Amino acid sequence: MSIPHANADAKVREIVRRYRPIEELHPVVSEMYDDPEFERMFWDCLAHDSLVIRRRSQNLADGEITAVQKAFRILMDDKKDGLAAIELYVDEIIGLEVVSETDRAQMLATTLQTRDYILNRTSTSIPVRRPFVFFMTNTKPRIHRIARPPESIFLCNCGQRTNSSSER
Repeated sequence: MSIPHANADAKVREIVRRYRPIEELHPVVSEMYDDPEFERMFWDCLAHDSLVIRRRSQNLADGEITAVQKAFRILMDDKKDGLAAIELYVDEIIGLEVVSETDRAQMLATTLQTRDYILNRTSTSIPVRRPFVFFMTNTKPRIHRIARPPESIFLCNCGQRTNSSSER
């Protein structure tokens, strides 16, 4: 194992360790989650990103995914880490951690609306099943994995190879 690859794997472990203790829904997501349109857009974007990450090589040395994306996939794979996966997704993949606290809700809403517009304009397949369902426990939102989207489900044919595209 090369030194850079070992460092990348250590970074993935560090990210997973940092997010794994999360036990509450991200505050910005929780604040906006009552809106059914937000809920739909959020799950569609999260499921799309999760699928894109899963379809790429998981070997960090190949350069197809980042350490953050690999940590996200690891957290998504374990149902007890659902809230941690959401926190990592919102903070580091969408990028809320670099936005001022006063602008986070607006930035999240705008990002999801933009991505939703793009996904709905390019969608040529079956909608993705949402991998989690929320339920309330002691007035705190909790998350529960209900099903993992099958690998065959995708939101758009972006990056899929067909005979004509592979010949280019």
